[in-house]
Amino acid sequence: MGPPGAGKTTVGRIIGQKLGCCVIDVDDDILEKTWNMSVSKKLQDVGNEQFLEEEGKAVLNFSASGSVISLSGSNPMHDASMWHLKQNGIIVYLDVPLTDIVSRLKLMKIDRIVGQNSETSMKDLLKFRRQYYKKWYDTRVFCESGTSTEEVADKVLDSVKRYQDVDSETFISTRHIWPKDCEQKVSTKFFSEAVIEGLAPDGGLFVPEKEFPKLNSTSGDTGSAVLNGFSHLNKNDKQRIAVATFFPENGVSDFQKAQIIGSQKENGWAVGVKSDFDFCQTALKRIFKDSDFTGFLTVEYGTILSSANSINWGRLLPQVVYHASAYLDLVSQGFISFGSPVDVCIPTGNFGNILAAVYAKMMGIPIRKFICASNQNHVLTDFIKTGHYDLRERKLAQTFSPAIDILKSSNLERLLHLMANKDGQLMTKLFNQLEEQHHFQIENKLVEKLQQDFVAGWCSEAECLAAIHSTYNTSGYILDPHTAVAKVVADRVQDKTCPVIVSSTAHYSKFAPAIMQAFQIKEINHTSLSQLYLLSSYNALPPPHEALLERTKQQEKMEYRVCEADENVMKSHMEKLILNWFL
Repeated sequence: MGPPGAGKTTVGRIIGQKLGCCVIDVDDDILEKTWNMSVSKKLQDVGNEQFLEEEGKAVLNFSASGSVISLSGSNPMHDASMWHLKQNGIIVYLDVPLTDIVSRLKLMKIDRIVGQNSETSMKDLLKFRRQYYKKWYDTRVFCESGTSTEEVADKVLDSVKRYQDVDSETFISTRHIWPKDCEQKVSTKFFSEAVIEGLAPDGGLFVPEKEFPKLNSTSGDTGSAVLNGFSHLNKNDKQRIAVATFFPENGVSDFQKAQIIGSQKENGWAVGVKSDFDFCQTALKRIFKDSDFTGFLTVEYGTILSSANSINWGRLLPQVVYHASAYLDLVSQGFISFGSPVDVCIPTGNFGNILAAVYAKMMGIPIRKFICASNQNHVLTDFIKTGHYDLRERKLAQTFSPAIDILKSSNLERLLHLMANKDGQLMTKLFNQLEEQHHFQIENKLVEKLQQDFVAGWCSEAECLAAIHSTYNTSGYILDPHTAVAKVVADRVQDKTCPVIVSSTAHYSKFAPAIMQAFQIKEINHTSLSQLYLLSSYNALPPPHEALLERTKQQEKMEYRVCEADENVMKSHMEKLILNWFL
């Protein structure tokens, strides 16, 4: 499937030869034989709307198995026929750059396609049609300029294989030690098991075994998102699934806290912990590894613990999509051509979002450099520059960008596992050393490998506020403090040889006091609601966060729990919540 000129017929024939199966071209083998006239003559006789209807009927009356079918460019505009095809096969979208399509159609001397009239240009119509191709595909193949039909055919076969094998993808722990005997069975988990269990039994993090194709601790935004998401379950599922969000009581902004507390529902609760995010995450990892406690919950209450932050592989998947989407948006808007490289700059503390960008690159998005942006807690920046992860004499600083106020970066283990060729023994050694001695050093060849793809920098508090102020003055856009950190670092380290995508990670309203300080508004001691209304009056981009206003109002009426920084106290809260909800 794809636009006229995408190469569907030629690619279909090549695939048919490779698979040894029948090849059917909708235009030649179905439409023209049904109508006893050419497709162009039919379009000329009946007009656009009637043509689409008669074309759809012809396809509905057709069935075939074990065949490669090359659809017409207009087939996807007829819903009923596409449902018929989708139920009986796998639909592959050949996504060819628009400029290539226009050039090919000129060479083919095609000056009119279905849906075109005197008021619509060929280019505009092709853009309009993309929504239909995106609606119906099962798997999508990007065809860069200059790619041969043979290469496209191979890409299609690979894409279909991945689509068919999706349920066989397995996951292992980053601390898994590969057996010397190749015939010895490897302990793997399916995707559903990896997501449900969250943390591997040996304390490692789940990663895919192959190369690429719900408890929650939060430093700010994930907690409210998870609470809100699971609150929309149907009644039966709410009886089976509940969420407890542990957040650093004084380590998130007032508005983030309002969002977390205001997102509580009958099956979701917020618990403030009198410590920082590092403690919350480490404590949850230890609780997951405590087989006595997890076994007790299973036997006594029939309850299984899971996680919903980036401890869990499932948390990274949406972020992979964000990076792919950002790149494809630039392509579709004409800023870059498909296949052109970009750099990405991401404010990070737990290394999840930037790791998702690494996975996006492995899946085909042409990212050249990953720019790691830190605030004053710049342990990751120092590590990327030196290979030494050192927490000794390093104290967590509270900054304007609290979601990256993290010193123990959980997802770094996944990256190092990937770079060290899945050496689980090395991961166990390094991260046990970090736990016991508070530092580790990787060998020079790994440092060199890391620095081939990563650059890093950090931003002071004053630089963060200055970036917010200057960006608003020049563009009318208000950066949140995390995005401001990324912009400062991107401006400093980029070499200006290719575009840089700065990952904007939050809405500025959540950090109203910092924004007001950046704008040099002296009277900051307003109520939370009045701060939001004041910022709304700026008529800036992005628009005001209406949902946050509602959450802030709700938070004033809602209670939440607060506990000491003690694993046993957190366990006690978990058990009470289980008793209150499930029993």
